[in-house]
Amino acid sequence: MGVGLRLIGRHEGGADLLSRVDDWIRQECREAWMAAANVTDADGRPALQVLLHPTAESVEIVSWDPKTLVVSAKTSSVGPGYHLYLCDVVKRIGEALSVAWDPPDAERQTGDDTGFFHAGDVLEGDARPDAAEHAGSAFAEVHRLAVGALGLPKEEE
Repeated sequence: MGVGLRLIGRHEGGADLLSRVDDWIRQECREAWMAAANVTDADGRPALQVLLHPTAESVEIVSWDPKTLVVSAKTSSVGPGYHLYLCDVVKRIGEALSVAWDPPDAERQTGDDTGFFHAGDVLEGDARPDAAEHAGSAFAEVHRLAVGALGLPKEEE
């Protein structure tokens, strides 16, 4: 279990959008960019895996079709600052490359687990009614992972 994003973006089509996203990330995120790889997802669709933090899992960007991108990432292993950073990166990709991000959809399990991406404030959470509670549990999970990773004494329960 972890906190993250699964966002669906729509584009008018045209030149290879995945390649344009790769170029944009390499340019605009050059301070954070660590690695990228062109791969295929489990269903054989073209995908890009990008590493933007040394302890983060890769961000996966899949081209479902010429007009649809899916961005997926687990962010809780790094923390809330990384989550907010990645939300900002995805929004900026949308602005720069004319990608419109679908609203969250519980049935399709898409959106931002914290509600921040669409609501602009983790605690407002109009994208997720329980965003404040979820953000609190996300923080607790990140804290638990950090305490374990750093070998700090655990708090009394």
